[in-house]
Amino acid sequence: MKEKFIAVKRNKYFWISLVFILWLIFVDRNDLIDQWSDYQKLKSLKETAIYYKEQTTKLKAQMNELMADAASKEKFAREKYRMKREDEDLFVVVPESDKNAKDD
Repeated sequence: MKEKFIAVKRNKYFWISLVFILWLIFVDRNDLIDQWSDYQKLKSLKETAIYYKEQTTKLKAQMNELMADAASKEKFAREKYRMKREDEDLFVVVPESDKNAKDD
């Protein structure tokens, strides 16, 4: 057993291989640590790309619905931007929970 350990200890190919592996893991410009962090960034970017593609399809569907007729445009403008006609008055009802949040 001790002779095998001494043989491995004196084996120059073992040491060169060990140094090469350690070099690849820690020292090289494309070491495993950087590769792992790049992989995590790529994974995150792919998830955000999927999210934005879903949002784009939802917004395109909403836009097509709005452009269908004038009544839907008017409804959207009234609800989203609180637009009104000239002969109308606009009243905004704020729930009690929103009032308390603003007072704090």
